[in-house]
Amino acid sequence: MSLRRCSSVPIANDGAASSPSSPGVFTKVFRRLSFRRKSSFDRRKASINSYNLDHLFNEVGRKISNASRDSVATIENEALFRGLLRCLLHPLGIPDAEIGLRPGDLVDHLRQVFGIDQDDHEYFIREEAKNKPKKIQVCATVIEARDLRVVDKQPKAQSEFNPYCILTIVNPAKSCKYSPKSSPRASPRSSPKGSPLQLRKHNQPRSSSQEHGNDVLRSQTARGFAQPKWNEEFYLEIEDLFTDELHVCFFLQDADVTLPESKHHDKGGNSLKSFFRNVLASSTEHEKHIPGCIGRIVVPVRDIATNSVDRWMNVYPVGPVNAKTKPVGQCRVRLAISYIQSGPCFSVEDYHQVSLIHHKHAVKVNKDCTDSALLLSPQSRRILDTFAIGNRISKLSQSILDLTVLLELVASPDKEIHCLSDTVLHKSLEEVEMTWLAMQACGQELTQRMPLSDSEISLYRTGTRNYISSLTSKLHELPSLFPPSAESLITLKGSLGLAIHLLELDLWDSSSSTHSELADKLFQKLQSDIDLWMTEKLHEVYSHEKVKDSVIPEVISLIETTKALASHCSPLGVITKFYGSLGVKYYRVVAFRTERKLSTAARELMLEMDKYMVRYHNFPVNIVQSSRLSLGLYFAIRKFFLLIREGLTDRDMFRLLVNQYQRWFQESLVFWLQTFKTECMTRMEKALEIDKDVVLVTSLVKFSNSSVDVLSCFAKITEEWREIDFKDPDSAVMGVTKITDLICDGARLYADKIHTILERNCYYDQQEEKFDVNDRLCITLNNIEHVRQYLNQLPELLEWEEVGQSLSARHEDAKIGKQSLTTLRRLTCTANQDILMKSSFLLREIAVKMKTNVQKYMEIFIVRSPAKASAVDKTIGYLSTNLQTLDDRLMTSIYPKMIEELWEVVLQIFYEHMQIGQKPDYYGHMKRHLSALTSFFLSCGLEEKLAQGASEVQLRDRINLNCMQSGALMQEYFKCLGHGMSTPPEYLGHLAVKAAYVEETKGMVTIAVKVMRASDLPGLDNSGLSDPYVVLNLQPPNLFLNVKSSRTRVVEKTLNPIFNESFLFPNIPSKLLTENGACILFSILDHDYMVSDDFAGEVVVNMSVLQPIKGEEYLDTTPVVMMPLKRPQTGTDGPFQVLEERSSWDKEAKNFVTDRLKYIVNQPRKREKMSGRSLFSFFGLET
Repeated sequence: MSLRRCSSVPIANDGAASSPSSPGVFTKVFRRLSFRRKSSFDRRKASINSYNLDHLFNEVGRKISNASRDSVATIENEALFRGLLRCLLHPLGIPDAEIGLRPGDLVDHLRQVFGIDQDDHEYFIREEAKNKPKKIQVCATVIEARDLRVVDKQPKAQSEFNPYCILTIVNPAKSCKYSPKSSPRASPRSSPKGSPLQLRKHNQPRSSSQEHGNDVLRSQTARGFAQPKWNEEFYLEIEDLFTDELHVCFFLQDADVTLPESKHHDKGGNSLKSFFRNVLASSTEHEKHIPGCIGRIVVPVRDIATNSVDRWMNVYPVGPVNAKTKPVGQCRVRLAISYIQSGPCFSVEDYHQVSLIHHKHAVKVNKDCTDSALLLSPQSRRILDTFAIGNRISKLSQSILDLTVLLELVASPDKEIHCLSDTVLHKSLEEVEMTWLAMQACGQELTQRMPLSDSEISLYRTGTRNYISSLTSKLHELPSLFPPSAESLITLKGSLGLAIHLLELDLWDSSSSTHSELADKLFQKLQSDIDLWMTEKLHEVYSHEKVKDSVIPEVISLIETTKALASHCSPLGVITKFYGSLGVKYYRVVAFRTERKLSTAARELMLEMDKYMVRYHNFPVNIVQSSRLSLGLYFAIRKFFLLIREGLTDRDMFRLLVNQYQRWFQESLVFWLQTFKTECMTRMEKALEIDKDVVLVTSLVKFSNSSVDVLSCFAKITEEWREIDFKDPDSAVMGVTKITDLICDGARLYADKIHTILERNCYYDQQEEKFDVNDRLCITLNNIEHVRQYLNQLPELLEWEEVGQSLSARHEDAKIGKQSLTTLRRLTCTANQDILMKSSFLLREIAVKMKTNVQKYMEIFIVRSPAKASAVDKTIGYLSTNLQTLDDRLMTSIYPKMIEELWEVVLQIFYEHMQIGQKPDYYGHMKRHLSALTSFFLSCGLEEKLAQGASEVQLRDRINLNCMQSGALMQEYFKCLGHGMSTPPEYLGHLAVKAAYVEETKGMVTIAVKVMRASDLPGLDNSGLSDPYVVLNLQPPNLFLNVKSSRTRVVEKTLNPIFNESFLFPNIPSKLLTENGACILFSILDHDYMVSDDFAGEVVVNMSVLQPIKGEEYLDTTPVVMMPLKRPQTGTDGPFQVLEERSSWDKEAKNFVTDRLKYIVNQPRKREKMSGRSLFSFFGLET
């Protein structure tokens, strides 16, 4: 018999009871009972009515239960339905007055979700109405506080304290009975400081706080006073739902009344209870100050809603609170009330089942589930929240289990459930993450795992695994994964994005993760898409078989394919991250799947290209075209290789065929270098033909376009070679040598072309008109130097050192690498010298062209006004103007060479146009003008060592000699003769002499000389013999005016005469012995009877080398000095030349020159000794 047939009278009287969709009588009764009672009278009346109604339910239920319970069919999930119904029939806190969310409305909605018959539903209501739990509890979560302050402390002092909380349930009606006077227990003020708390154990398993009693709980101490965070959960038992209040008090740890954090529990917890009596007393008519207490929050339990409260509440000081009382801070508190279950609570598996039932019902009711708001109705959401609160299921567990239910629904084969969109799943996942982040933001570590039970994690893993399995079965419907595109990535993210997020949650271990299944399916699809793309592209490459020399279009097509492949292999972070999260190394798969087919095609085409180049090697156009194509293919493959190498390990590289790509282009390397040279020379020719424009380096320094084009050509060659980057040492050395030689030849050719153009424009012709430095001339010089300087960069650009070292390592011989470096340096050094020679020639021509104007200005101080000091100013002015122009417009490396050439021109003009035979005063003026010019050139940047070069020394020596008096010149002349220790150009024999001096009185000395013998004298007679004698003179004549010469006897017909004659020169001042140029002159002559005596040679002995002796008789003990004979020569410079030039006005100089010319002019040639008798010997006249 059904419940409908056995219904009671109240049910039969309700006409709506016959309809299964309309609420029954019991539902209507409890709906009316769900409104809030506002007065104490209404509450007492409601309590009486509730008692009568309960009594009625008990009586009716007892009768019906005995008669018809056995006929009620067992329904699915009955226990869950009863548990939910029990929570709804006995609501706590403030019932929601919103239509649809009232307890009665929720009961009706629950029946519809579970699909319970109306009669069975009313039966269950009667059954659960009497199962009202006896005990109620409040769940208080103290999250954080802000803006806390202590009224009686300074801000700096407040920062030194750390706050904590104490929570309890207080009944004001009962607390008013207590007073400090009548209480037998000691108050906190009278208790000894630091006394232990009397606490009772609290049996709530989820409380993270330190419990100090059954009704008094203490939190942990938070760090920081400004914004402390606790995030601790407390459960407190409620005795009277309508009168009890929740008190949350805040204290400072370092205060005098701070209770110690001790795990020792005293029986009854008297310390905290007595403390709260004091607090209650102060909150009434007696205002007291509680030391160490910041303030408190008082929340009536009746104001807490069933579905929890989470908000910021003001913290007020302890004492009476009115409208004028200012808060001392705020605290965020989450509050909820629930029954204390007498039996075991429902588990998370039960909540999962309840959530699944509600979601299935929502899907059936709402066919279009594109919006998450339509998935669960507010009634279902309220029922689930109430069930979770009543069974102590956390908000995080709720969100995880709800997400698990949605994943199971999506993976379900039921077609009606497929209307769930990914948006619903994403929002549910975001709810999980936001809930967890909210928990972390309240003081927990970010690395801490979610506080979930094994059952919750197991349910989540199962649901996620089923969801991912459903996705893998649909991967074939996705667009092509290669080549990667924004559209395909967006589609793939939309399909697999949720799966990635699910796998990224920290709820997996290595054994339970489902990465492998999804990764394998994705890996297979990626390989298939890559193979399809490569097959299509290679088919396009080989589609030119009917074309003559098909290798050319095939290479072009392969270059395009390789470039496209390289662009697809360029790592993108978004792709790497997305596929990596799924366990697939996208670019590694692409590299291994594409390189083998590409390598095979490239190697085959390069073999054909080598044959093509050999066949057309006599046709430059074909070689240039094929070389450029093969080089383009090389660069494309190299780029592809470098890109895929970044994502591969060294072990992976050994598996690649493309790793040997440089070997495929060994034969083409020679043709590449040949093409480089051809293109370089062609470009240089064109650059010089159209060289009209100039390029500004600074505001004044300029180049022409020709030098810029040439250097850009060189730079392109070196850059291409660096990009080629051949690893084979032999090929690398060959290429570097060829390119170095190519660039050196190009630089030389450019300099030659510049000079050819200047010659064609008659620049080197002699022109008498005025010459000034102009822009075009400076640009020409800059062009040559600009190109030359590039040669100095080749060792670094072409990496000579690295190439040489690699070659030495390859052949295990350091000499080979050094030889290659020597060759390279020789190439650049030779080219540098050739170009510098061309530049120096051009600079010399510029200086020569300026010579006419410089000479005109120099004649002013050389000829016209030598005595005028300012006569040199015009020369300096002209030079300054042109040198300033050169300094501004020439490169810094050219200007020093230009000023050096111009300095040589000035010295040459000075030397050539300085007058001869003038008096010493004239040459003193010349010396001053030369110093002025030297200082000017040094100030213009001429190096000092160049300013004092050979030309300047020669000119300055000549001026210095001309400034000397004639006597000094004579002394200088004999000084030069005496110090001339060099071997004579012609051997004339030797003369052995002894010389010394004897000291006399009054500073006088006697010079003693002994002529010993001569040997190997030249034969000056026709017979080859001589009649020699020696003439002794003390020189120079200006020092020894009154000293007469002496001579030896004549020794006839001999070349080795023996004289052994001594001579004395008395009364010689001793100071003359050390005088500059003082000497003894030994002149050997050949005596003739009919003509003047012939000069054989002379020997000079400096007086400074003479040694003193005690007397003439001691001369024999003096060592013999044997000296070679010399013949004086007439020179174009030197003291004798100056004396000869001034002979016209200086008698002393004239006499000296006349005397010396006898020996200089009369120097007969040496004759060989005759064996026969001559005609003169027959007559006895042989000389």
